[in-house]
Amino acid sequence: MPVIAALQNTTPADIDSTLKPMEYEAIFDNAMVGIVYSIDRNIIRCNRCFEELFGYGPGELNGRSLRVLYRSDDESEAIGRVGYQLMTRNGTYEDERFMVCKNGKPLWIKWSGRALDRHDPIKGALWTCVDISRRKSAEESLHFAYEELERKVLERTADLQRMNEALAAENERRKRSEELARIRQSELARMSRISTMGEMATTLAHQMGQPLSSTLNYLHGCLLRMHSGQFEQEAIITAIEHAILHTQQAGEIIQHVRQFVRKHEPERLALQNLNQHLVHCIGFLQFELNGEEVVVEMALQNDLPPVAFDRIEIEQVMLNLLKNAIEAMHSIAPESRRIRITSRRRGAFVYVDVCDSGPGVSMELRQKIFEPFFTTKNDGIGFGLAICRSIMESHGGKLRLSRTARGGTTFTFGLPA
Repeated sequence: MPVIAALQNTTPADIDSTLKPMEYEAIFDNAMVGIVYSIDRNIIRCNRCFEELFGYGPGELNGRSLRVLYRSDDESEAIGRVGYQLMTRNGTYEDERFMVCKNGKPLWIKWSGRALDRHDPIKGALWTCVDISRRKSAEESLHFAYEELERKVLERTADLQRMNEALAAENERRKRSEELARIRQSELARMSRISTMGEMATTLAHQMGQPLSSTLNYLHGCLLRMHSGQFEQEAIITAIEHAILHTQQAGEIIQHVRQFVRKHEPERLALQNLNQHLVHCIGFLQFELNGEEVVVEMALQNDLPPVAFDRIEIEQVMLNLLKNAIEAMHSIAPESRRIRITSRRRGAFVYVDVCDSGPGVSMELRQKIFEPFFTTKNDGIGFGLAICRSIMESHGGKLRLSRTARGGTTFTFGLPA
């Protein structure tokens, strides 16, 4: 690639004075990108990579017009006019465009060209081109993912609204805790407004799934207890308070994602007590932990120094790791399900370990587990651990995976102390 850059940023005289003719020929013919030299939009010579890219045989394009690579005469003429104007003004031209192979197959190509004489580009131009079809396909997939995200959030919002109405009606019939019901309705309405924000991202779909699912679980449990007529008011209040906490967390996640999409400057990281937030995360997942019969053991170093981090992002990392640990133990007996959380200081970092007693992760999966879109779940998106690693790196930290001595999995993340 440095050679190609040199070809684009020097004159033919500079090239000839720097490279011997045979060396220049070798570079031109063996470059890993397509290179073409044209005069007045006619191909004088192109390398083999360029020919193979468009499906032509050796020398088959020499002497032909660049028009054969465009989908229509109008498109070719329009691009020619624009390219001439830009090269006259800047001496260079770049574009990403659908082109056509010899067999009619379309492909996305990124063009980069430089006029040999910017005052008269017709005299000749040197071009490089790269196939960017895969990148364009990925962009299109992300666009569809955004649309699917909006649909899913709207569905979740409708579920929350229906649950809210059912619980409010039950509270009214039993004449209990009307003020609490109004608070709950207000919080869920606020969550509904947050959930319908215009700027969405695939990351939000994955991260919103955990707090929204937990909210639905808590409210569904409240509704079932109240329908049965046998419940303790304190238990209902506690469950609704957990639901409210999850709803607020989801709102903060949306705010972070919107700030990221708009390229806002990140907030200054504040020094905080990491152990306190670890305990807070366990409380967030207590309902799921109880339901899965998972025992949590904590060994937190009491004298940890304050650590600078974004509370929402680090708690989201912790929640992702805990959820993964819970799911990793589905296949083992309930009495064997254990998660051990430890915190400690080593050198310039504070480390947190999340260890499960599941069957562990194979060596093959360990090599892929942090890759975006990789997932072992039927309904998974494959962003969870990739997001976690990205968050840790943005904090100047690290995230790694290892196998425990007893066969389970340990995720360790470290933050600068």
